[in-house]
Amino acid sequence: MHLKGKLMTRLSQNIVLLVSLSLSLACSSPGPGGNGSVIVIAVPSLRADAVNCGALQESITPNLDRLCSEGVRFTHAYTTSVATNAAISSILTGLVPLESGVRTDGVSRYSESVKSLAQLAREKGMETILVSGGVPVLRKSALAKGFGDFDDSVREGGRFYRPAEAVVERFIQLLEDRAEGASFFSVLYFNDLLFPELPGPLKASVESLEGAYNGKLQDIDLAILKLREYLKKRRIWEPTTVVLVGLQGLARNEHESLSKGINLYNEVAQVPLVIKPSTPVRDKVPSWSIDTSVSLADLGVTLFELINVEKNIPRHFKHRSLKPAIEGRGLGENNLPLVIESYLPVLRGWGDVQISLRLGELMFWDGTEPRLFNTYTDRMEQQNLFSKDYTSFKKISGHWEAIKDLYFKDRQPTTLSYSLGEKLRVARNVFSRYTTYESQKQELQELRLRRPDDWQVVQWLIRIAFEKGDWPLIPSVLRDAKPLLPAAVDEKYQWLFTAYRRLRVEPPKNFPASSVNGCLKLGAALGGLTPKEIESLARTKECVDQEVQYWLLSFAASKRGAHREAQEFAESALSLTLRRQEQVEFAKIFWTDGATWDFDPALLEGPSVLDQVLALCEDNEFSGYFRQKRGL
Repeated sequence: MHLKGKLMTRLSQNIVLLVSLSLSLACSSPGPGGNGSVIVIAVPSLRADAVNCGALQESITPNLDRLCSEGVRFTHAYTTSVATNAAISSILTGLVPLESGVRTDGVSRYSESVKSLAQLAREKGMETILVSGGVPVLRKSALAKGFGDFDDSVREGGRFYRPAEAVVERFIQLLEDRAEGASFFSVLYFNDLLFPELPGPLKASVESLEGAYNGKLQDIDLAILKLREYLKKRRIWEPTTVVLVGLQGLARNEHESLSKGINLYNEVAQVPLVIKPSTPVRDKVPSWSIDTSVSLADLGVTLFELINVEKNIPRHFKHRSLKPAIEGRGLGENNLPLVIESYLPVLRGWGDVQISLRLGELMFWDGTEPRLFNTYTDRMEQQNLFSKDYTSFKKISGHWEAIKDLYFKDRQPTTLSYSLGEKLRVARNVFSRYTTYESQKQELQELRLRRPDDWQVVQWLIRIAFEKGDWPLIPSVLRDAKPLLPAAVDEKYQWLFTAYRRLRVEPPKNFPASSVNGCLKLGAALGGLTPKEIESLARTKECVDQEVQYWLLSFAASKRGAHREAQEFAESALSLTLRRQEQVEFAKIFWTDGATWDFDPALLEGPSVLDQVLALCEDNEFSGYFRQKRGL
């Protein structure tokens, strides 16, 4: 009886403990996001080697490493397009861009009958949220379709992008508004790596471009920590599938002659892909990584299955689900062809769409010339086997001909000119803050020899000469320049007028002074004019630049003591100046990123009229007045 009493006592204690535990769990029920929730963290310009999953002894991304340790890493994952929105569309549709209909980073819409995963998840009753860090993932694209919350409010405070940490903070705010236990499908777009030269939250070393890139990578790593801690606190980390995926890599030293926008080599095409499953199945996975080649369209197919909605049916391409790999069953043969495209040449009017084909270890790309590589034995794709390895070419040629017919029908695709690739490469270097003036000048002068009719190259040369005050360079560049359009002819004479005045030399007798903008003539004579004369001349039809007009009218009003009027004009002028300078800075980033966005590349041309007036007035009161109002 004594033993029986002890057993009954122990049983009673256990029952009390279980009841207490149950009550405790009930009082701390999970926040929003029950089983079946999915978060996709999509990162452009994320190099495959940037997510090393703890392979390096001194890792700068411990939280990315921890994510790897909890999930499955796909070591041979490839984008479907070098365009960010096109790559995301593959994740959201399970289709390549040719079939999804989204092929550029501008205004777009899905092809008829194509449904977005966000649309289907929302119809199923899931919360759908996309928080964007900025360009090019904006509401005007097809990507917004199906998202109950599509937050692309980035430009507060004049910033170019929303840092990853701020993206996570906004996501948490939106998630907090959801009903308890509601499942969600979310995309967090971190575009920090598109802006390596701008300071981020961590303010890491920016002494070199590599250092700046690593600094932004650490910003992303800390944002993932913030996301993890929140989801852990709300007890929804484990039941949520978390995907980290690069949208494209980054052109580096291996093939630096090609910018990201038209580069289909591994350095841009291969991306990191890590999937943390919704349940702890780590012990079921045969190895921590999967080496089979997979694409972002395959990832899309997988997400459709995880959310359990009907998939889009591809018309021409076969894709595979990655779910077996997540469940520890492997993916089987490495025999599905993967197509990667760049639609940028079509968008810019440079030529046909560029496509490359990957089949197992082989990569074929018929760009400026036919290229065939074994990417297993030649990871950096330096040894072109096209004319050396007939067996490998025969293995891939049938697939290539079928895909070429699909993309180009019965015609031969046009190839890109080598000098175009050179222009994109030079632009990337010239507009980086880490390039010296002498290097900028040399690269542009060499590019001009290869593209003598490209007026934009001349504009860039004149711009950097103005920024540096290299006045002798301007006449030497323009001496034999032959602009074709009337506007370019006028530009040429404005620049020469300013350069001659700064050099204190008389222009040639045949110089067409009548072609010079009246604002420049006024700027050259400003030192000897009364406030009344300045106001009168600034309002004439000859000075047609509104930004300059407002600054001159503000200066003149200040000179005659009308300070309130001067301030009103200064505010209008400053608004125009800041907007123009912001566009110029954005354009520089646009070119350093490979010219892939929906953005007018003509916005980065020669110096503005105000730049020229300030150069003419450097030694008088107007220049000082402008600097004071600008806070310089």
